[in-house]
Amino acid sequence: MGHAAEHSVAVEWVLNHQFLRVHEKDNAPATNDRVPYEAMILVGYDNTSDRYVAHWNDVFGGRFSETLGYGTRSGDEIRFVFEYPDGPFHATFRWNPETQQWKWLMQQKK
Repeated sequence: MGHAAEHSVAVEWVLNHQFLRVHEKDNAPATNDRVPYEAMILVGYDNTSDRYVAHWNDVFGGRFSETLGYGTRSGDEIRFVFEYPDGPFHATFRWNPETQQWKWLMQQKK
């Protein structure tokens, strides 16, 4: 939403090494009007279509988890597109080999 967010992220291979499970959790505490963000993302690779797939489940519930994200890799970057009814959502995961860190960029139509 126009600013950086600090989240804890734990990652592990699951389901016979077919998916990478990413558990993302907001470091900010809950307030009366705000639930901290939390998500479980399963990222897999489809050999047949030569693309990545992301199952994104988060605190916003089942309505938003029914849309799969499809991604393609270019160098050290995987760009996912989720085609939601109100417009596309983009999540780009970029690996920086110098710092040994991932950076995420999330963009939506609004």
